[in-house]
Amino acid sequence: MNRTEVLDRVGGVLLLPNTEIATTKQVAEFYGVDYQVVNKLIQRNREELESNGVKVMPHREIKAMVYEDNMSLYKISKRGATVFTKRAILLAGFMLRDSKIALEVRNQALNIIESSSDEHKTFEITKEKELLMAIMFATNEIERATAINVHLEYVNRHKKQLEETIDKQTKVITHKQDVIEGLTDNISLAEKWKSFCYK
Repeated sequence: MNRTEVLDRVGGVLLLPNTEIATTKQVAEFYGVDYQVVNKLIQRNREELESNGVKVMPHREIKAMVYEDNMSLYKISKRGATVFTKRAILLAGFMLRDSKIALEVRNQALNIIESSSDEHKTFEITKEKELLMAIMFATNEIERATAINVHLEYVNRHKKQLEETIDKQTKVITHKQDVIEGLTDNISLAEKWKSFCYK
C-alpha cells in the first residue's frame, strides 16, 4: 500500500483540481490548524519538506495544471503559492503537534507499517526464493549467468539506491564548495581592484 493512502483513510485531503498537490492553506485546513502554523513549519523544516515535494509554484503554472479560469476560488495570489505533494502533506502530519488529524494520520501510518511489514517480509523471502530457484533450474550456462545477475541486482538494489543518493549529495556539496570558492575569489579580486584603484 502506498504510504500516502493514509491521508485518504483519515478523510482525504482536498487537492487542487486535476493535480496531486495542495496549497499551504489547504494543508492547514486539512489538519485543522492555522495557516501560520503550517507556514512556520515550512520555515523551520524547509530543506526536509522541499526534498519531499514542497515548492513554490508560479500562478501561471498552477493555472495550467488546474485548467480553471476562476483561480480566485482557490485564493492563489498572482505571485503563486507554496504547494505540497501528498508525500509532503503526510510528512507535515508527522511534524505537527497540536492537531487531532495529524495524530490520526500518524496512528494510521503506524497501523499500515505494522500490518504490511509481515507481508513485505514474506514477499521479500518469496521473491529471493524464486530468483534462487531460477539459478538452480537453469538449463544452460547462459540462463544460469543471467539468473545470477538478476539475483545479485535484486540483493544489491538498496546498495545501489544508497550509492545514487550519496552521489547526488556529493554533487550538491561540490557545487556549494565551488560557489563558496567563487565568492572567495571575487572577494580577493575586489580587494586587488581596491588596492589598484586607491594607491
